[in-house]
Amino acid sequence: MGATFFTNVSIFDGTGAPSFPGEVLVENNRIKAVAKGSGQIARQGAELVDGGGMTLMPGLIDPHAHLGFGSSVDRIEMRRDVPPEVNLMRAIHCGKTMLDYGYTSAYSAGASDARAEVAMRHEFDGGWLPGPRLKACSFEQTAAEAGPTGRGGGTGIFPGIKNRKSNPERLRKFVHDMADLGCDSVKFVISGEGAIDPGTSQEMQFYDDEVAAGADAARERGLNLNAHTYSSESIQMALRHKFRVLYHCSWADEKTVDLMEAQKKDLFIAPGPGVIWDGLQNGHLMGRPKGGPQDQEAMEKLEMLSRLVPELKRRGFRLLPGGEIGRAHV
Repeated sequence: MGATFFTNVSIFDGTGAPSFPGEVLVENNRIKAVAKGSGQIARQGAELVDGGGMTLMPGLIDPHAHLGFGSSVDRIEMRRDVPPEVNLMRAIHCGKTMLDYGYTSAYSAGASDARAEVAMRHEFDGGWLPGPRLKACSFEQTAAEAGPTGRGGGTGIFPGIKNRKSNPERLRKFVHDMADLGCDSVKFVISGEGAIDPGTSQEMQFYDDEVAAGADAARERGLNLNAHTYSSESIQMALRHKFRVLYHCSWADEKTVDLMEAQKKDLFIAPGPGVIWDGLQNGHLMGRPKGGPQDQEAMEKLEMLSRLVPELKRRGFRLLPGGEIGRAHV
């Protein structure tokens, strides 16, 4: 691809420093050079873009994306129980909307259809469809049974482990199936989700030997490990098995934070308070009773995160501002 030269812009570089006037040269979709103030960059052969004094910034990255859930700011979709071809069209539109709003990269935190997500990644990367660079994930593996087709998650049921026996082989097979489809990572819902299935956020969804088997298979196949973890018990299980990204972590107690800190150089944390706040404001539009148990839990989560996130920042954790893009935020 050719080069693009941006001039007459105010540059926001994402470091926390104030914006500054300057010039930017982009080659092959990568920032090649930046000049501040009166500095200049050689721009022979580059396409010229005069920014008219507007702000120029790097592309945004969403590290907690759910494109396969198929809802975007310009097309709110409440239902997910739709045929796979409809869901794929929605997901493609969601990717285009992300790009239109300045998100040039997305790290998936779970697909509704892993096969479709891998196909989207290929189309986006090739420039055949508009969308962000995408790291494709498996669907969100819960305790419910699922086959190798790459469709799953989104059942809204988090049955826990109380009424079933451990089945490590099923988790090992799940990971190999997702690797065979071409996923970059796998997602385990180690604790439940009370916003969907009330009262399950702190209930364990897997036995330790199941997660161990899945994690070993992921390392064998070179896949990243993502975990949905609300409770301290679920966080500690993910830490034991060296997961790379932990989502939520609302009820992390002091002992758990200490254990997290011991692994922080290999760990990313995405608390996701935005989707909790959104549920409080707009959940009633999706049939959630206002002031009911889901709202009460959401308020508790926000209260816990208001203390946890500053502490994680103080300790030097790598915090990710994921927005769960693709969910029906309204």
